[in-house]
Amino acid sequence: MRRVVWLVVAGLLLIGVVVADRVGESVAESIVADQIEQELAANGVSTDPPETSVDRNPFLTQVFAGRYHSITVRLRNVGTAELELAEVDLVATGVSAPLGTLLSRDGEIVADQLAGTTTIDYDDLLDLPELAGLELGGLDLSRLELAGGDDGQLQVRVPAELFSLDLVLAGTAEVTVANGAVALAVTSLEVAEPADLPPGADAVLDQTAEQLSLAVPLPALPYDLRLDEVAVTSAGLAVVVSGEQVTLAQLHG
Repeated sequence: MRRVVWLVVAGLLLIGVVVADRVGESVAESIVADQIEQELAANGVSTDPPETSVDRNPFLTQVFAGRYHSITVRLRNVGTAELELAEVDLVATGVSAPLGTLLSRDGEIVADQLAGTTTIDYDDLLDLPELAGLELGGLDLSRLELAGGDDGQLQVRVPAELFSLDLVLAGTAEVTVANGAVALAVTSLEVAEPADLPPGADAVLDQTAEQLSLAVPLPALPYDLRLDEVAVTSAGLAVVVSGEQVTLAQLHG
């Protein structure tokens, strides 16, 4: 009889543990998703409801310790007045979220690190105010084209009126991060189609390449995330952002 009682007690404890597991996971994911959506909205960023996932290995230990290895967040249709992104992936690691904080919704949820990745379409990059409103003598920037090359360099193409001729210039650019902005450094530029150019044309083309070498600031990032890396791909600029000791949520009951 005593053995049966202990089995029943053990079963009830197991059920309680499983329930706590599921509740902790569900509450953590829901709160983080809600708070990230609110943080984005506070920064003028619209998004579809965030999709969150908590690393479950081992989950119960994390629930009772109030510290999670990682929480992954996927955002879709993320947009500001200046830029819209189809998808943004965020990974918060070393997340402090005590169970009491989650259940009472009172306190902070803090990540040791928050890292994000996204891809900016080249046409969307060209629509940013810093480029869309730019005027450079002789260049028709309204028809500037950017594309990703197989060598990891950016392909640049732009109509121009130089030497009293209507020309199309084509070349390559390197893309880096400089002072928190996307820096485009045109490394080569030449006339795309044969044309009889006057003496000294090479110097003018070099000067034009310097004019096209620009720093393009991105819209302000939530959580004060910084721009770490950019890379040229066929789909657009692959961007990596990150931050440390990020308060994902400030709960007030």
